[in-house]
Amino acid sequence: MIVRALEPADHRGWSAMRQQLWPEAGRDDAGDLARMHVPAVVMVADDGERLIGFAEATIRSVVDGLYFRPGGFLEGIWVAPKARRTGVATALLGGVTRWVRERGANAMGSDAMPDNRASIAWHKKHGFEIEAEVIKFVRELD
Repeated sequence: MIVRALEPADHRGWSAMRQQLWPEAGRDDAGDLARMHVPAVVMVADDGERLIGFAEATIRSVVDGLYFRPGGFLEGIWVAPKARRTGVATALLGGVTRWVRERGANAMGSDAMPDNRASIAWHKKHGFEIEAEVIKFVRELD
C-alpha cells in the first residue's frame, strides 16, 4: 500500500469515498476544500489496484486547543471497510502529519461526533487529546 497526494486521475475514487464519509454533503469535492481558503491536502491510500482510503487536512489559523497559533486540522479520514484495522488510517495520518510539518505547524487538531466511539478511540490511540466537548449552533441572519 502506498500513501500519496491525490492525483487528477483519483478524483472519481476520492469522490466516492468522500460520499461514504459524508453522505449528507454535496458532490463538489474540490470546491468544498477551495471554499475554505486555507492550504489543504488530500492524501489517498492506494493498494495498487484501487484507492482504499483518504484523509483531508488543512492548515488553519485557529485550531481549538492550540491557543493563538496555527495548526494542522484533520478534516476527515476514511478507510474502506475491508481495509480497516490494517494500518491504513495510521499511514494516512502519517502522510498528513508530514504535510502539516512541512508547512511549519507543530500540532494538529481534529474532531469527531460525540457518539462515534470508534473515532474517539482511534484519535486517542494516535495521541490526540480531548480539548472540549461542544455543541455548535448556527443562526441564519435575515
